[in-house]
Amino acid sequence: MNRRGFTLIELLVVIAIIAILAAILFPVFARAREKARQTSCLSNLKQIGLGFMMYVQDYDERFMPEYNFFDGMVWYNSGKATWQITTYGNYQPVIYPYVKNDQVFMCPSSTRTDPAEQFNYDYAMNTWLHNRKLADIPYPAHLLMCGDSTYEWIDRAARIYARHNQGANLCFADGHAKWRSGQDIAGDPDMSYQGRSSASWLTSGPPPEP
Repeated sequence: MNRRGFTLIELLVVIAIIAILAAILFPVFARAREKARQTSCLSNLKQIGLGFMMYVQDYDERFMPEYNFFDGMVWYNSGKATWQITTYGNYQPVIYPYVKNDQVFMCPSSTRTDPAEQFNYDYAMNTWLHNRKLADIPYPAHLLMCGDSTYEWIDRAARIYARHNQGANLCFADGHAKWRSGQDIAGDPDMSYQGRSSASWLTSGPPPEP
């Protein structure tokens, strides 16, 4: 029986076909993985939204003050025991008794390696809500409460971070959460974020180095 091996041309054709299939399938797999992380992130924000609503109901329908006596990273690193006065909207320690899980404050797509920083900055709160009564918000379903964010060391402020398939998961002042495209976020004049237009508070790139 005569056995004929593959010729060089045949091997190159097979390799080329495999390379083409890999180039087609790898982005599909990457998008699928990111979609799964996006779904997990949205679940986090739904739990956070529920925690906010329970807090508001317990405190005469008023959101927490910006001076909430917690420094989030110190609190996280100290076994949830240390109190510090802070000027930041570190709502997480205040909401924690309602969600009982600090992992919900950490986005699975976060690129941060320090869990304490991830805890503090993955989902920033809209500090416009500082000590605000729920009844004073005419359209709570349209007002951003917290959502995917990054911390910009350039101007010491949080920004909406469109890290999930060119969009971000957001939680609104009525407690509901949903994904919105970066284009929709930037074009929404009703969604006040930290007192500025949403367009100026949107980023889709990686967070800058401190």
